[in-house]
Amino acid sequence: SMSFTLNIDDFNSVLEKFKNRSAIKKSDKDQRESIVEDDGVDSGEDNSDDPEGNIDEDEYMQLLESRFLMLSNKNKKDERVEMERQELHFKMRVLDLLEIFLDKQSASVFVPQFLLPLMRALRNCYKEIETKAGNKGKRVSQKALLDRLMRIVKKKIFQIKDYSRGSNVVKCQKMLHDTIDNLIDNELLLSPIPDHEEMATLAIIYLVKVLKGTKDSNSKGNDESLMNHVRIKKSLDKVLLNFLRRKNTRVSDKFFMNVMLRQPDLAVQCFADTLIETLKNKHVGIEKATKNADKNGKLSMEIYSTRTEFDRVMLLRILMLMLRHCGSSRFQSYYDSLINAFCIFLASIVLFSLYKVLLSE
Repeated sequence: SMSFTLNIDDFNSVLEKFKNRSAIKKSDKDQRESIVEDDGVDSGEDNSDDPEGNIDEDEYMQLLESRFLMLSNKNKKDERVEMERQELHFKMRVLDLLEIFLDKQSASVFVPQFLLPLMRALRNCYKEIETKAGNKGKRVSQKALLDRLMRIVKKKIFQIKDYSRGSNVVKCQKMLHDTIDNLIDNELLLSPIPDHEEMATLAIIYLVKVLKGTKDSNSKGNDESLMNHVRIKKSLDKVLLNFLRRKNTRVSDKFFMNVMLRQPDLAVQCFADTLIETLKNKHVGIEKATKNADKNGKLSMEIYSTRTEFDRVMLLRILMLMLRHCGSSRFQSYYDSLINAFCIFLASIVLFSLYKVLLSE
C-alpha cells in the first residue's frame, strides 16, 4: 500500500512537470514565429532545457536563403520598373528636344533626313504596344508616347508651311530621292497598320513638296523643280502595281486620295494614264496576276490589269475621285482615252449582266 501511494505521487509529479514543459514550449514557439515574421531571423537564444524547440543550423540557413531570394527578386523587379520608367522619361525628353528644334529650325535641310528614323521609331512603338498588351500600365505609357510622336511629326513637319528650300536642297536632292524610294519600299508597301500607311504617304508627299519647292538652274523644260519626274513616276508605279495585283496589299485607296488632295498635278501625271488603260483591260484572274506581279523588268500592259472585277470597279471610283479633286482642266489631254475606257467598261458590265440572265434562264 505504501509503494502504490508513492508511485501515484511520482506519476502526478511527472504529469505536472510535463504540463509545465508543454506550456513553456508553446510560448517559446509563438515568440519565435513572431520574431521570424517581423525580422526574418531567429532570436538566436539558446535554451538548453528545450533543445527540440530551437531551429537547427540547416533550417536557419534555408530560412535566410529564402528570405534573401525574396528580397533579391523584389529588388530586380523594382530595378526593371525603374529602368522602364527612366527609358520612357528619356524618350519623352528626346521628343521635347525634337519639338524645340522643329519650332526653331523648321526650314532646316536636316528635317527631311529625320523622316526615316522617325518612321522606325513609330514601328518600335507599334511593336512595344503589341508585346505589352497584357500590361495595361505599360501599354498606356507606350500609347501616350506613340500619340505624341505622331502629333509632332504631323503638326511640326507635314503641316508646316515653312520647309527647306535653296542651295542646301540642291546638294541633297539625290538623298531626298533615295529617301522616297526607301519610304515606298520599306514603310508604305510593308506598313504594319493603316496609320503607318498614312504616315508614310504624308512623308512621301512632304519630300515631293521639298523637291518641287526649289528650282533647278540646269533644267531646260517647263518644270524647273529639282524633282526627277521619271524616277518619281517609276517609284509610284510600283505602288500602283502593288495595289492592283497583290492579294494582301497594304496599300489602300487612301494613299491615292492623299496624293490627289495634296499633289494633284503629280497624281494626274503618275496615275491617270495607267488607271485609264487598266480600266480598259479585262481582269486576268488572281493566279495570273500574282505570277505577273512577281516578274522583274519592264512592266507590260498586260500587267496593268486588275485581279478581279471588283478591283476594276475600285479603279473607276478612284478615277471619279481624281476628276473631282484634281479638276477637269488637268484631264483635258486624257478626255478621249477616258471616254473610251468608260465605254469599254460599261459594255463589259452590260455583257456580263446579259450572261448572268442567260444562265439563270
